[in-house]
Amino acid sequence: MRLNQFTMKHFYLVTIFFILPFFSFSQSIIWEENFDEQVGKGVSGDNSGGLIVDLDDVNWTLDYSQCTFSAEDDFVKVAPYFSGGRFTARDCDGEAIWESDPIDISDYTDIQVAANIGETGSSNNAASKYIKLYTVVDGIEKPFTNNPEGLGNFASLTASSVISSGSELKIRVKLRTDFAQNVYFDNVKVSGRSNKLDVTMRLRPR
Repeated sequence: MRLNQFTMKHFYLVTIFFILPFFSFSQSIIWEENFDEQVGKGVSGDNSGGLIVDLDDVNWTLDYSQCTFSAEDDFVKVAPYFSGGRFTARDCDGEAIWESDPIDISDYTDIQVAANIGETGSSNNAASKYIKLYTVVDGIEKPFTNNPEGLGNFASLTASSVISSGSELKIRVKLRTDFAQNVYFDNVKVSGRSNKLDVTMRLRPR
């Protein structure tokens, strides 16, 4: 027996009701950076008192105004790591601030931010060797909620945070090491649950 238009409309509404939870709880990648295509991007010394700066074609900014780079091995940049790279500070003698470009999160809720952090060497000086991670949502800076920092000599960690909602997100990372030892981060990822559901209802004509 052929369903009339009224019955078909209710059929689609019931179908949407049942599939909606599956859309609501699915996470989509909003933004990510693993630095594998950016090896060498950043700032280092040139062994003669000058700087080598390469910040072209990246999706982040870098404030290195508080740093001193005395040699080529002093840097804040994407350093090679196996077949890719990771953002690394080494003997920069001051705090560097890495910040992502603005990320539009206005169409998402339950936004999850994560990054891997680590260090090399044995110094346990928390004031001179650290990495600290923040979310900046609509201009308000807050530390990551889980493992927001690594101080001195620390184990490799996954830092993460959850944001309920907002319009614009920036990820801010503050790094410092006054020694020939590294602090680094990698695999930055932002994911969220879309608050838009694109469902087209097509009703069979009578």
